[in-house]
Amino acid sequence: MAACLVLVVAGILVSSRHTPVHVTVGDQAGSGTPWPAPSPATFRSYKPDAEALLNRLQSGFVVPPGATILTADPPSGLEQAATAIGPGVNIATHRLWTVPGTPETAISFLQGHLVSGTAMGDSGVAANDPPPLWFDEDVTETGLVGDVTPEVVPGPAGTTILRVDFEVAYSPGRPNGEEVTASDRYVSVSRGAETFPTPSPARQVTFTDPASVVALADAFNALVATSGAEYESCPGPLVSYRISFRPSATAPPDFVVQGPDCNAWYVSVNGKATGELEESSNLNSLLSSLVGP
Repeated sequence: MAACLVLVVAGILVSSRHTPVHVTVGDQAGSGTPWPAPSPATFRSYKPDAEALLNRLQSGFVVPPGATILTADPPSGLEQAATAIGPGVNIATHRLWTVPGTPETAISFLQGHLVSGTAMGDSGVAANDPPPLWFDEDVTETGLVGDVTPEVVPGPAGTTILRVDFEVAYSPGRPNGEEVTASDRYVSVSRGAETFPTPSPARQVTFTDPASVVALADAFNALVATSGAEYESCPGPLVSYRISFRPSATAPPDFVVQGPDCNAWYVSVNGKATGELEESSNLNSLLSSLVGP
């Protein structure tokens, strides 16, 4: 039989690494004790804002003098956008023009006439033949992620072919009711065993103190819905958690959050799966700090 050492340190039960560790932090507040309310979740979708921004980026784009709209398919080197944005749900469109002069002249003009509300971002030369020159304009002073990306390649008879991609990413609406409130005052966190960077046994910690419970509720309520994009591959989790929010130690959980896995947290409300929320470094860091090694 494997040996097991059990210690009591400052009122906390701690076992050796041969068995899972169980810890209780805090004392359950009485029913008449005021309990701080967690920060509310956001349920609105930002799709209307994203559509408005996409229209503004297109209407604010300044084409070089003498440009004519090109309705044909993109030529070689301009089949795809040079950049991609995220996370979130992406909406995008592109436009083509024929521009007098060289690609370098076109790029120079465009860099001097950025869309209002954007700033110079990345730039480069793609490894295609012929190589397109490109740069992107990053949207600033808004909660949405947006890009305007012009690309150019030489065209016929001393002209330039210009492709411009307009892209915006937004957070979809979080399911209604997926919000921890002040009625949930008991949180249990189970963490799987860790093998990297330092081996550590499975661990279960129960929180009943307002500071920890509300901090976990705030971090959960701040998560946004995933975009629903399918990943061809994704990194395996270094550590996995199961977080249960409930009104008391004997009540069934209102919310169960599991993950992170494939960049998402998987949520159940009253025992029914409701969807996925984007992984957040804030929640990951809080769990690491509260649950420990």
